[in-house]
Amino acid sequence: MYFMGAAGRHIVFGVAPPPVPVELPLHIRQKDIKLLERVRQRATKVVHGIADLKYRDQLKCLGLARLENRRLRSDINETYNIVNGNYSIDRDLFFSH
Repeated sequence: MYFMGAAGRHIVFGVAPPPVPVELPLHIRQKDIKLLERVRQRATKVVHGIADLKYRDQLKCLGLARLENRRLRSDINETYNIVNGNYSIDRDLFFSH
């Protein structure tokens, strides 16, 4: 979904894919991640004005990050919240000293 934003640029509202369950084997998750990334690549090509740019430059123009980087950032945020007691989770279940 997109609309015409300021300065005549189309703004894309990305729909975040649902998190991949941890129980899936790694090769299945990697396959799904690659498929989702290809879908995003095709979607960025239809945005007027940036279709001729490289994929990384398209993402930068749209203020988006690669899915792999988004997942890493999410993992870092979750770890920070567990370590700092922001969740009612016993951090000793996740980390050993």
